[in-house]
Amino acid sequence: MRDPQTHLANVRRFVEQVLNRREYVVMYELFSPKHELLAPDPLPSVTGISPYAGNIQHFHEGFSDYCVTVRDRKIGNKGIIERQVVEGTHDGAFLGIAGTGKRLCWEADCVYEFDRRGLIRRSWLQADVLGIVRQIRNGAV
Repeated sequence: MRDPQTHLANVRRFVEQVLNRREYVVMYELFSPKHELLAPDPLPSVTGISPYAGNIQHFHEGFSDYCVTVRDRKIGNKGIIERQVVEGTHDGAFLGIAGTGKRLCWEADCVYEFDRRGLIRRSWLQADVLGIVRQIRNGAV
Protein backbone atom coordinates (compact mmCIF):
# COMPACT_ATOMS: atom_id res chain seq x y z
CA MET A 1 0.00 0.00 0.00
CA ARG A 2 1.54 3.29 -1.10
CA ASP A 3 -0.62 5.60 0.96
CA PRO A 4 1.34 8.67 2.06
CA GLN A 5 -1.35 9.63 4.59
CA THR A 6 -1.11 6.23 6.32
CA HIS A 7 2.68 6.53 6.32
CA LEU A 8 2.46 10.01 7.82
CA ALA A 9 0.00 8.87 10.49
CA ASN A 10 2.31 5.98 11.47
CA VAL A 11 5.35 8.23 11.77
CA ARG A 12 3.41 10.77 13.82
CA ARG A 13 2.20 8.03 16.17
CA PHE A 14 5.74 6.70 16.51
CA VAL A 15 7.14 10.09 17.50
CA GLU A 16 4.33 11.03 19.86
CA GLN A 17 3.46 7.72 21.46
CA VAL A 18 6.77 5.86 21.43
CA LEU A 19 9.52 8.48 21.50
CA ASN A 20 7.73 11.07 23.63
CA ARG A 21 5.35 8.99 25.75
CA ARG A 22 7.28 5.68 25.99
CA GLU A 23 4.40 3.53 24.78
CA TYR A 24 6.70 0.87 23.29
CA VAL A 25 3.88 -1.61 22.60
CA VAL A 26 2.61 0.75 19.87
CA MET A 27 5.70 -0.18 17.84
CA TYR A 28 4.12 -3.59 17.12
CA GLU A 29 1.27 -1.80 15.32
CA LEU A 30 3.52 0.51 13.30
CA PHE A 31 6.60 -1.51 12.37
CA SER A 32 7.24 -4.58 10.26
CA PRO A 33 8.42 -7.53 12.41
CA LYS A 34 11.65 -7.51 10.35
CA HIS A 35 12.19 -3.77 10.72
CA GLU A 36 15.78 -2.65 10.15
CA LEU A 37 17.26 0.30 12.02
CA LEU A 38 20.41 1.73 10.47
CA ALA A 39 22.12 3.95 13.03
CA PRO A 40 25.50 5.69 13.42
CA ASP A 41 28.23 4.37 15.68
CA PRO A 42 28.24 3.89 18.63
CA LEU A 43 24.50 3.22 18.45
CA PRO A 44 23.80 -0.29 17.21
CA SER A 45 22.00 -0.97 13.94
CA VAL A 46 19.43 -3.67 14.69
CA THR A 47 16.77 -5.84 13.06
CA GLY A 48 13.44 -6.46 14.74
CA ILE A 49 11.03 -4.45 16.84
CA SER A 50 12.26 -5.52 20.29
CA PRO A 51 15.90 -4.60 19.64
CA TYR A 52 14.81 -1.22 18.27
CA ALA A 53 12.64 -0.64 21.34
CA GLY A 54 15.74 -1.44 23.40
CA ASN A 55 17.68 1.29 21.60
CA ILE A 56 14.93 3.79 22.35
CA GLN A 57 14.78 2.69 25.99
CA HIS A 58 18.52 3.38 26.26
CA PHE A 59 17.82 7.03 25.38
CA HIS A 60 14.87 7.18 27.78
CA GLU A 61 16.96 5.73 30.61
CA GLY A 62 19.69 8.31 29.98
CA PHE A 63 17.30 11.24 29.63
CA SER A 64 14.22 11.01 31.86
CA ASP A 65 12.51 13.98 30.17
CA TYR A 66 13.54 12.97 26.62
CA CYS A 67 11.43 14.90 24.12
CA VAL A 68 11.43 14.96 20.31
CA THR A 69 10.18 17.98 18.39
CA VAL A 70 9.74 17.57 14.64
CA ARG A 71 11.13 20.59 12.81
CA ASP A 72 10.44 19.46 9.27
CA ARG A 73 8.83 16.48 7.57
CA LYS A 74 8.80 15.65 3.84
CA ILE A 75 6.67 12.93 2.28
CA GLY A 76 8.11 11.18 -0.77
CA ASN A 77 7.10 8.30 -3.02
CA LYS A 78 8.88 5.67 -0.94
CA GLY A 79 8.99 7.19 2.51
CA ILE A 80 9.22 10.10 4.88
CA ILE A 81 12.19 12.24 5.85
CA GLU A 82 12.09 14.01 9.18
CA ARG A 83 14.30 16.58 10.93
CA GLN A 84 14.10 16.49 14.69
CA VAL A 85 15.37 18.41 17.66
CA VAL A 86 15.80 16.25 20.74
CA GLU A 87 16.11 17.57 24.28
CA GLY A 88 16.53 16.01 27.65
CA THR A 89 18.29 16.07 31.00
CA HIS A 90 21.16 13.61 31.18
CA ASP A 91 20.21 12.10 34.52
CA GLY A 92 20.84 8.41 33.82
CA ALA A 93 23.54 6.29 32.20
CA PHE A 94 23.94 6.86 28.46
CA LEU A 95 26.64 5.28 26.29
CA GLY A 96 28.35 4.18 29.48
CA ILE A 97 28.47 7.70 30.90
CA ALA A 98 26.77 8.21 34.26
CA GLY A 99 24.09 10.89 34.53
CA THR A 100 25.39 14.44 34.92
CA GLY A 101 22.18 16.43 35.38
CA LYS A 102 23.06 18.52 32.31
CA ARG A 103 20.33 19.68 29.95
CA LEU A 104 21.22 18.65 26.39
CA CYS A 105 19.84 19.43 22.96
CA TRP A 106 20.78 17.81 19.64
CA GLU A 107 19.52 17.32 16.13
CA ALA A 108 18.60 14.10 14.37
CA ASP A 109 17.49 13.21 10.87
CA CYS A 110 15.31 10.18 10.27
CA VAL A 111 14.25 8.46 7.08
CA TYR A 112 11.35 6.00 7.20
CA GLU A 113 10.61 3.46 4.47
CA PHE A 114 7.38 1.44 4.34
CA ASP A 115 6.32 -2.03 3.27
CA ARG A 116 3.27 -2.89 1.14
CA ARG A 117 1.05 -2.97 4.22
CA GLY A 118 2.03 0.55 5.21
CA LEU A 119 4.23 -0.58 8.12
CA ILE A 120 7.62 1.00 8.72
CA ARG A 121 10.11 -1.56 7.40
CA ARG A 122 13.36 0.38 7.56
CA SER A 123 14.58 3.47 9.41
CA TRP A 124 17.77 5.42 9.04
CA LEU A 125 18.77 7.49 12.05
CA GLN A 126 21.46 10.12 11.84
CA ALA A 127 21.81 11.59 15.31
CA ASP A 128 24.58 13.93 16.40
CA VAL A 129 26.04 11.40 18.84
CA LEU A 130 29.42 13.13 18.96
CA GLY A 131 27.63 16.38 19.82
CA ILE A 132 25.75 14.62 22.61
CA VAL A 133 28.98 13.27 24.11
CA ARG A 134 30.67 16.69 23.81
CA GLN A 135 27.78 18.34 25.64
CA ILE A 136 27.91 15.71 28.39
CA ARG A 137 31.66 16.17 28.87
CA ASN A 138 31.86 19.96 28.37
CA GLY A 139 28.44 21.12 29.43
CA ALA A 140 27.97 23.38 26.40
CA VAL A 141 24.60 23.31 24.65
